[in-house]
Amino acid sequence: MVVAAFVSAAATASAETPTALFTTGAQNALSVVPGSGGAVLTSVTQARLRLSRTGSWWALTAFATGQPSTNDTFILVGDASGVVYAVGETTTLPGLDVGFTAIPNAQLGVNESGAVAIKATTTAASPSANDAVVKNSAAGASFSVVALEGTPVPGVPGETFGGTMDSITLFDDGSVVHRASGTQGSLPSTADDVLRFDAPSSILLQAGSVVPTGQFGGTTAPIVGINDEAFVAEDRTSFIA
Repeated sequence: MVVAAFVSAAATASAETPTALFTTGAQNALSVVPGSGGAVLTSVTQARLRLSRTGSWWALTAFATGQPSTNDTFILVGDASGVVYAVGETTTLPGLDVGFTAIPNAQLGVNESGAVAIKATTTAASPSANDAVVKNSAAGASFSVVALEGTPVPGVPGETFGGTMDSITLFDDGSVVHRASGTQGSLPSTADDVLRFDAPSSILLQAGSVVPTGQFGGTTAPIVGINDEAFVAEDRTSFIA
């Protein structure tokens, strides 16, 4: 059984009781995915848990029974009160005409408004354009596309997004930074990874480059790849890649 609990800062210095957010325990109301028609949570993956800047919102990927195998994955988004909303696998995302069919580890972000950004394989008909990074603007709001497989990579002439997009951070103003690995075009494999912002669109880091300055090796050893768990801090200039 998995139980997620919220403990406030005050609770660390008092006898305040933690609040249960959800559980995988059977016969418990907290194990039912909201709006799912009765799907019961069975497991979660800690690699798929993300917190907002202050920890007031959280998002994770969870799995459930009581649904077909094509509809048993959910993105749960919540606050200290518990699950606020859930996005179900293959369910059409509000504002878009697709749902998601898979989401890799750690590839989602959540901000202080309860908005989420996710990278997912979508239900789009074309297999060459079915991977995307999408976001909404607030809890339960419509989604929009941040990056779509097969479309041009802004700031990298001649390259289009491939299917590998991850390392997502969603900032409080709604902008997203993410990694796009293995972009398609004429760039060699040592230069086709980028870490980019969507708004305003800009490239923070690109493989094969010595920009920004201060990298290990100076100007003589450009990086040849960007890690799939890259992280960009709130100041938008500090990063781990």
